[in-house]
Amino acid sequence: MANSWTFRKIPNLREDESLQRLMQFYLIQSPVPGASVKGETFKQRGWKKHSFLNLQAQMRSSSKSFTKANWITSSTKDVPKELQNLSRFDNFDCSFEFAVHTVKSGLNQTEALFYFIRNSFAHGGYRKCKYENDIYYAFENRQGKHLKGRAVLAESTLLAWINLVKKGPSAVV
Repeated sequence: MANSWTFRKIPNLREDESLQRLMQFYLIQSPVPGASVKGETFKQRGWKKHSFLNLQAQMRSSSKSFTKANWITSSTKDVPKELQNLSRFDNFDCSFEFAVHTVKSGLNQTEALFYFIRNSFAHGGYRKCKYENDIYYAFENRQGKHLKGRAVLAESTLLAWINLVKKGPSAVV
């Protein structure tokens, strides 16, 4: 079933423990440098340059369908084209996970993805969808009229990523 990129429905945080956990980590305790004073950054958790490659591999393997090919960083002007290439510009379904987003100066690809998720939560550019008995989140981030990124990620993937980041690089093989 195709879904439109709309985000008007207001979530009920009191009744959604998974959403509470996601917002607590990705928004309030963001590991992205400079994103939250309440967060412990990737660096503070021991993540260094080479360990991010291991983290990325673990992130992909902890997902149902998130792959290198479906994780695309792009300039703002090319985000729509990249979404067209995935057939996810006009609408989306949850048949596979993907992320197309920009990279803020000074961040690596992983930090930029977490920053994108953080901004989507912070600005209300997210919604929950059901697909084949699983929960997925659709994310969108805009700056004015400029589309900065879109993604569809399984709730289980987002929760697994929290655990990976919190465990630190010594736990990632």
